[in-house]
Amino acid sequence: MRIGPIVFLGLALLPSALRGAPPMNIPLDVGNQWTYARTAGPGGAPVGPGPRMYVIDAEGGHRLYFLGVEFRVSGTVDDIDIEVPGEGMVPWYRFQEQSWVHRDVLTCEDRTTYTAASRSDDVVTPSGTYHDCIRLEITGSSCRDGGRTVEWWASDVGLVQWSQDSIAGPTYYALSSFDEGVGLSPFLRGDADRDGQLSLTDAVFILSWIFLGGPAPRCQDHADVDDDGAVGLTDAVVLLSYLFLGGPPPPPPGPRTPGFDPTTGDPFPCGDEPPPRVCPESSSSDFPGVSIDLLGSPCVLTLAEAAAGVEFIYRVVIEEEHPETVSRALDARHCESAGDSGLVTHAEISGGGQRYCLCDAGLCAPQVNEHDLAPGQWEVRFAWRGRNWMGPSDTGNPEGAPFPPGDYTITVRSEGMYPSAAGDQTFEVTASHTFHLVP
Repeated sequence: MRIGPIVFLGLALLPSALRGAPPMNIPLDVGNQWTYARTAGPGGAPVGPGPRMYVIDAEGGHRLYFLGVEFRVSGTVDDIDIEVPGEGMVPWYRFQEQSWVHRDVLTCEDRTTYTAASRSDDVVTPSGTYHDCIRLEITGSSCRDGGRTVEWWASDVGLVQWSQDSIAGPTYYALSSFDEGVGLSPFLRGDADRDGQLSLTDAVFILSWIFLGGPAPRCQDHADVDDDGAVGLTDAVVLLSYLFLGGPPPPPPGPRTPGFDPTTGDPFPCGDEPPPRVCPESSSSDFPGVSIDLLGSPCVLTLAEAAAGVEFIYRVVIEEEHPETVSRALDARHCESAGDSGLVTHAEISGGGQRYCLCDAGLCAPQVNEHDLAPGQWEVRFAWRGRNWMGPSDTGNPEGAPFPPGDYTITVRSEGMYPSAAGDQTFEVTASHTFHLVP
């Protein structure tokens, strides 16, 4: 075999490969999620929750969700652009420059000046200590109370800490966790650098990690070319043999069609197919013979599916007659009216600080929802487009920001009063279903 010269070539290319492929300052893998906490100061303990940032998808660049805003970014390791409405892609971060004019979709932070004051800061956060961080000092902000003044960035992690103006002085936010999207998506075995294809650079990536202290594979299953449960020199040899000497291809999921690792007993669970999602459901009723069932409710929704519009279907079931039942409107102005079943049913989606409901329908005439309930079943559909909203109101307020990835619950309930032999009785009927919103 002529594998010796090929390995020698890979080793010879290690220094230049390390220089040519530094770690990403913003790792834009779909599913990546950064969670921040408000801290007592630089390196201080957490004193409250902070925002989250998500990589939502990679269509037309990468879409991020941060500080209640969804926006598109694209670029290279050091030059990241942001899409500003009406202007297209403009400079956002220039990590290798000493100073630049920063563009942003946050109006008061747009056109501020960022200066690289240091490239060797150590930053202590709730998620760990990061070395050789870039410290960016910010001037020219019009955010008199709330604009960022300093940011710290760590290679291959992203924004790990920042300070922000406030009335009481600077407020600090630091990274509390960085959850990578590895394992959320199928992969090609041997694609160690995760550029979507197998090439010499993958073998160089493996060798640089083993011999020169280069960056480690995010998921070692990607670099376990021979699928033996370990990453070593043999993986680079097997890959080089396949690429240049007609050797056998790497085992499944293989080098051509992305998939998950069928060898689930190895030390690398990051390559395994995610377990089935569990979507809890519950229901309760203290109204005899009356219940609500959630039907056709999805367990997992992508952001795109939600944005395109989804219908949650539920059924009101009445098994016995209930004359003179009063059903209470549950919106802010009590504008809701009874459906075909004779009951007012109120649905909303919530979780993680997000909420969608028809809770504010504006001004209306007083609603009298008293009906004689008859046995039967009635199907109701509740539409949602993946965004926050409290209802149309009397001002025609538009829908808000999209829900970020996470777990959310749709709850349907009906409340009111019904007569009985023992006198008037109050009732509450509810049903809920938890679903997963994924990139």
